[in-house]
Amino acid sequence: MDDVQLLTKRLRLRTWKDTDIAPLSRINADPQVMQFYPSTQTEDQTRDFIQACIKTYTLHGFTFFPVELKVNKTFIGFVGLNVPGFK
Repeated sequence: MDDVQLLTKRLRLRTWKDTDIAPLSRINADPQVMQFYPSTQTEDQTRDFIQACIKTYTLHGFTFFPVELKVNKTFIGFVGLNVPGFK
């Protein structure tokens, strides 16, 4: 994946890194955060999600990107676009 960055006044959207697995896993394991999703997710599921984001970017040129605060580089989540998979 190319080194992608989009900057706003407060935020940085960037390329996924291995260090994103742990903070995203904590978010994905929180029942309150995931209350409108089918279930919480494990670390392995989180890792698979990140790999799928990288693959989507390679195929389509867009994906969900990790978001961090510019002031201290704290990972706060992700945002972006995806190809829907209707079933």
